[in-house]
Amino acid sequence: MGRNTSVTIVGTRPQFIKIASLNLDEDEVDNFVVHTGQHYDYGLSRQFWKLNKKEPDHVLDCASHDPTIQMKFLLDQIAPILIHRKPDYVIVVGDCNSTLGGALTAELLKIPVIHIESGLRSGDRTMPEERNRLLVDHIAQVNFCIYYEDKLQLLSEKCQSGNRNTHVVGDIMYDSMVSFIDRTVPMLGNYYLATVHREKNANEHIEEILDGLNALGRLVVFPKHPRIKIEKKYENIEFLKPVDYVSMLSLQLGADMIFTDSGGVGREAVWLGKPCVLLRENTEFRNFVESGHVILAGHSKKAITESEFADWPSEPCNHKQDGHAGQRIAEVIYGL
Repeated sequence: MGRNTSVTIVGTRPQFIKIASLNLDEDEVDNFVVHTGQHYDYGLSRQFWKLNKKEPDHVLDCASHDPTIQMKFLLDQIAPILIHRKPDYVIVVGDCNSTLGGALTAELLKIPVIHIESGLRSGDRTMPEERNRLLVDHIAQVNFCIYYEDKLQLLSEKCQSGNRNTHVVGDIMYDSMVSFIDRTVPMLGNYYLATVHREKNANEHIEEILDGLNALGRLVVFPKHPRIKIEKKYENIEFLKPVDYVSMLSLQLGADMIFTDSGGVGREAVWLGKPCVLLRENTEFRNFVESGHVILAGHSKKAITESEFADWPSEPCNHKQDGHAGQRIAEVIYGL
């Protein structure tokens, strides 16, 4: 009996970080990694591959600012790879367009789909990420969840993975953070850290968000996503080019507070014991809000500035991660 074969499809920086901890044994699984090119900027893509010392096996050209055109690119370019390789299953991670494109292509070709980071729900269907994860969760034959509550969500929606093939494994992103944390050098200085990348914030609310950050009581370090256009000067914001993962962790470790609309950066902030202001009105990680370790500020300048004086919990968050999610995922995959 030969090894199982798989194709893992990723396309964005958070996905590159997550699959760094999906160390599938080559004796068990012949895993072929496809980078869709969704994040084409060097700081969001190639820097991380270089850091991890593992290049993708194939790189596509699916970058586009129009999601409908991007989905067409994904279907057109992923399909020939899957037809040629004939994998036993396709692995997708998270909730970006590459996740949906990979899952949908595999479904059309009748190849089983494995989805890592399933069952998360913000309740906001206007978010592309929410629509993507809903669709992928229902396409997937095997779903891996971070929390037991996420599994209950999938069971309530009657996803085809059912109880047997829906597994609670923990957060693979925590595994990656732990594995890279020893390479960091915490930045010195009194500063806050901010990131913005979500479509509505970057395109519609960025000026109000930047005005709020600029009004805070200290310098705000802001690694700028390529889609953000700066229309005026901000005295208290230092804009940086996109940084690699270890540099980002170093910035987070040195920051006194973190402002972000990123699910990944928000989780890392909690894990690192940093007060986190989420620049969203909802979140798929409600447990962090309920524990008081994350505040929802949306894009309101008033809410952003007021959050600086919030009463944060004195105890660290019990996030329930142990750094072995990737190992649990691998063990299930070996048994497929």
